[in-house]
Amino acid sequence: KRVNEYTENTYNEVIFERETVVEAFITETFNLRQTREITLLEPCGIGNKRPLFALNVKKTNANKLKPDSSHVVINGAPIDLIYFGGVSYLDLLLSDAEKTIVFEPNISSFNGRDYVKGYIKNVVSGVKYGADVYLRSLTRAFSSLAFKNYENAKYLTNSEINSVIESEKSSGYGVMFVLNNPNNLQYFNTIKKFAISHLKLTEKGGKNCVIIGGVPENDDMVNYDTLIYLDKPLSVEKYVNFKTVIVNNEVNAFNLDGVSTDRLALASVFKGVVNAINSGANKTLLDIYNYVNGVSEVQFAFAISVFLELEFLTYNGSYSVNGSTKKELTTSTVYNEVRKIIN
Repeated sequence: KRVNEYTENTYNEVIFERETVVEAFITETFNLRQTREITLLEPCGIGNKRPLFALNVKKTNANKLKPDSSHVVINGAPIDLIYFGGVSYLDLLLSDAEKTIVFEPNISSFNGRDYVKGYIKNVVSGVKYGADVYLRSLTRAFSSLAFKNYENAKYLTNSEINSVIESEKSSGYGVMFVLNNPNNLQYFNTIKKFAISHLKLTEKGGKNCVIIGGVPENDDMVNYDTLIYLDKPLSVEKYVNFKTVIVNNEVNAFNLDGVSTDRLALASVFKGVVNAINSGANKTLLDIYNYVNGVSEVQFAFAISVFLELEFLTYNGSYSVNGSTKKELTTSTVYNEVRKIIN
C-alpha cells in the first residue's frame, strides 16, 4: 500500500508510458548502402536496440501479401514495407487519414540480389483526415443498423458529456471515446488531449483514447470497460467487454436527409459501383464513389452498407462484385431500419 501511495504521489502517468524512439523521419529513398551500414550494428538486443525510422504518410497502396494472408505489404518510394500480422491495420493504411509508420530497415535477398525491406513495427494515426475517412465512417454507421440496439445504454446531454471528458483526463485508463462523424471533432476541443486514431485502435494497454469513425472492428478492446459515444450513432451496438455505455443524446452523428430507399436509386448506385470495380477502382470507398455520378455521400454510404450486408459486394482488402448472389432488398436489416427512420 505504501509503495502504491508513494508511486502515485511521486510520479505521473507519463513515466509509465512506453515511448518509441526513432532515429529520423524519412522523406527520401532509403537505399541499400544505408541499410548495410545499419546491419554493422548487429548483434542487436537489450542495450543495443535496432534503429527505427518513421514515415509520415496519408493514403498508401497497401495490399495483403496474398488473398488469405494476415500480412500487409506497401511497395514504392521511399522504401518497400511489410507488416507481419498487420491485416487489421489495412483500412487505416488505405485511408486518407494522416499517419506515422514506424519501421525497421532490413535486407532481403532473392535470386542472388539484395533488396531493402522495411519491417513495420507500429502505425500511429494522426488527427487530420480526408473524404475517404468520412465515407468509411458513414458506411460503418449504416452497417451498425444490422445489429440490435443496446437498450441499457445511458444517455447524457452534451454538457454532461463534456463534464465526463474533463473528469476522465486524470483517470488514465479504461475509457474509449468514439466519435462516429469525424466532422463533429470541432465540437469537442478538449478531447484532443487524448490519443486520437481513425478507424483503428492504435493505443496500447487500455489508455483512454478517441476513435474516429465508429467502434473499431476486429480489435482487442479487452482493456476497456467504458464506451462513450461523443455523438449519437444510428444504432448503439452491444459489446461484451464494455460494462458501461454512454451516449450523447444531443449531438447526432449523421443526418439522413436526402436518403432514398427507392429500388431505382439503389440500382443506379450499384451500376456505378460495378463500373468502378471493373475499371480497377476498388481499393477504397472514395475510389468507387468518384465513379458514381450525381449521388450524395449519404446515399452512397447507405447503398454500400446494404450491398455488403446482402453480399452483393464483398471486401477482402479490396471490393469485388458477387454476381451469383440473388437476394431481395427487404431481407436487408439496414435497408428496413433506414425505411423506418426516414418514413
